[in-house]
Amino acid sequence: MSGRDLGFCAATFHGDQHPVHVGFVCGRRLRFYAAPTSDRRPWLSSEDLFDMLGTPVPSRPRLVRVFQEVMPEGIATIWADGSPVQIVETGLARGLVGFCDEAAGLEELADGYTAVCGQAFAVMWN
Repeated sequence: MSGRDLGFCAATFHGDQHPVHVGFVCGRRLRFYAAPTSDRRPWLSSEDLFDMLGTPVPSRPRLVRVFQEVMPEGIATIWADGSPVQIVETGLARGLVGFCDEAAGLEELADGYTAVCGQAFAVMWN
């Protein structure tokens, strides 16, 4: 799947970045990055979020569009480690995780996400 299929926007690239924290939830990697705004909260890779939730690849572009409609300032594309990476604000991601937990009983993922977010916040604020 190309970056275009995921809705990447070249205008939102913010220079090459590296994750500020990498955590794992149920064996799935979650990469957190510094916010592309003045916000001090970590943002995370949308692909990692979708992988953690088991979102089918064909459904991901639709979810990206929903994110863009619901909270356009909560999604951005950065250049990280030599490729475009779409990132989402942790609160927006938490909304999707919470919905999945309520709809499908993914409590272990929701609890793991909360723990890994806490770790990412600690790294950024220390």
